[in-house]
Amino acid sequence: MRIKLAGSMTALMVSIAMALSCGAGTPDDAPAPGAALLDSCAAALGGAVRLAELNVIHTVDSIQVAGLSGTTESWWVRDPFMGLSVTAAGPVRQEMLIIGDSVWTVDRNGHLSPGGADAESQLELSRMTVFYDYLMDPAMVEVGADTLIDSIPVVPLRLPGEQNVVIFCRKDSWLPYVMTATTMGLEILSYPDDYRNVQGIVTAMTTRSVIPAVGQQITSTNILTEYDVPVPESLFVLSSGAADWELSAQGVPHPFSLDLEHIFLEGEVEGRPALVLLDSGAGATVLDSSMAASLGLETSGSLPARGIGGTEEFSFAVVGEYSAAGAVVRGQNLAVMPISQVFYPSTGHRIDLILGYDFLSRFVAEIDYGSGAISLFSPDSFDASSFSGAVIPAERSMSLLSVEAVLEDSITVRLLLDTGAGGNIHLTPAFFEEHPDFLSGRPVFQTAATGVGGEEAITGFRVSSVTLGGYSVPGGLCSSFTGLDVFDAYDGILGAGVLCRFIVGLDYSGSRIFLAPSSLFHTGLQENLTGLGLEISGGFLVIGAVIAGSAGELAGILEGDTLLAVDGLRVGPDDLPGITGLMPAEPGDRTVLTVLREGVEQDLAVTAARLVP
Repeated sequence: MRIKLAGSMTALMVSIAMALSCGAGTPDDAPAPGAALLDSCAAALGGAVRLAELNVIHTVDSIQVAGLSGTTESWWVRDPFMGLSVTAAGPVRQEMLIIGDSVWTVDRNGHLSPGGADAESQLELSRMTVFYDYLMDPAMVEVGADTLIDSIPVVPLRLPGEQNVVIFCRKDSWLPYVMTATTMGLEILSYPDDYRNVQGIVTAMTTRSVIPAVGQQITSTNILTEYDVPVPESLFVLSSGAADWELSAQGVPHPFSLDLEHIFLEGEVEGRPALVLLDSGAGATVLDSSMAASLGLETSGSLPARGIGGTEEFSFAVVGEYSAAGAVVRGQNLAVMPISQVFYPSTGHRIDLILGYDFLSRFVAEIDYGSGAISLFSPDSFDASSFSGAVIPAERSMSLLSVEAVLEDSITVRLLLDTGAGGNIHLTPAFFEEHPDFLSGRPVFQTAATGVGGEEAITGFRVSSVTLGGYSVPGGLCSSFTGLDVFDAYDGILGAGVLCRFIVGLDYSGSRIFLAPSSLFHTGLQENLTGLGLEISGGFLVIGAVIAGSAGELAGILEGDTLLAVDGLRVGPDDLPGITGLMPAEPGDRTVLTVLREGVEQDLAVTAARLVP
């Protein structure tokens, strides 16, 4: 289960909009290639001399986003380069501090952490744009051919970097008309407007920023812009909020069940028992909307969460306390979604809480798949030397950890670590663009995956091996998937089918993971040898999918059949979480499935076989 919350881009979009506040100058009807064109843009701002003198920028903007109202305040200093941006809209608060080459963030729950790869990318963009340095150095800009946007003649100025930033300036005034950028795989369009002269620099008073893929829009209106004012003392300092968590005891194992390749724990929300899913692929901790309603929690906002199959809306609610795995966390703004409704048909569990980044990042979490236990440690007192095994550097981006791995001893890949993803490895379109012949000659099959946005068709195949931290294990059944462009900066997702072979330590603050063989190292999890996908529908256990050419199809099982029994043992919706244990475990094993089709019970014998060699 992969849940990515797009609302965290608010501060980034507003800072981009502020960087677009270029000024108006004298129109120039003649083409102005290269340096001459940049000179025209600088003149429109108030002149190169005025820009070179600029050393401090202070702005305050009101913002409207997803039904929430708030403000963003930013301070920037040219030399030495520093920036502070604080965005608050309803329950959403995000702070980012840039000092030189360092980035720090404070999330909406007051958690302080070093910025990940996405924040570092924002640093480089800010360094180029905030003080308009890109207009002073032609080497920083690639000037494109004239084009039309909304029937308006514009010239594109492309900036270097992974965010693919392009500023389109109007040819009639040299004012920026729109800027496009890509962050977290999503295109952002920002439209500055209502330019006014402020202390000799013409500044956009309004900016409308749009993310077309998720239908999200942020409108910012300038309240205050001032240049070269005194900087308050001790301004460029961030601190986390008061300690909002406690551990009953460090390093104590707490049991979990591994059902259908997902980790389920017992926990509590506001003192009420809750079924908890542990998901390192979730960008935030998520509370089920029905539980939020039963607790009388008020929700606010409406933002998009992207996942397998599409997009689902979420809101926010303040939760006084929740607990799991020996940890109590207090005073949190949690995302709220109908997760029980979404995932019950495919898991058989009524999930009340998904523990994501803002829980896991507060601790060092040791997950022992073999023994079915999780242990939490305080990052400040965790002794890394006590962990026997490999230590692997991890990159943090989009609130997720990614690691380097090698497929089949020859292909180096970067994979996102996702305890909430079933299966082994899920490779992105970006991987196949880099390795277009990877599937050539490999047997494949077609199936579907379920996520927060619904179902998505995927292609399955076998990977012989994957190597992590010096450990080589079978890659097993893997898949390709499309539609999640937020993952395009990565080669794929590492799921429970591989992770289960290890004791996995997640250390967000140290940007590293620990790996040691678990008791499942040599065996892994049971592979699907029937080609059947089960789901709950209408109060029954139903065959939701039959893979073409699989043992299930050869046995005559059809999609839509109701499963009544396995080898004579009656089964129903409550048996879905443990159904894997009833299915054949080895190729050649024979299992009799009793199904109901058009009111008639049938016994169909399934002879287990691998989906692909």
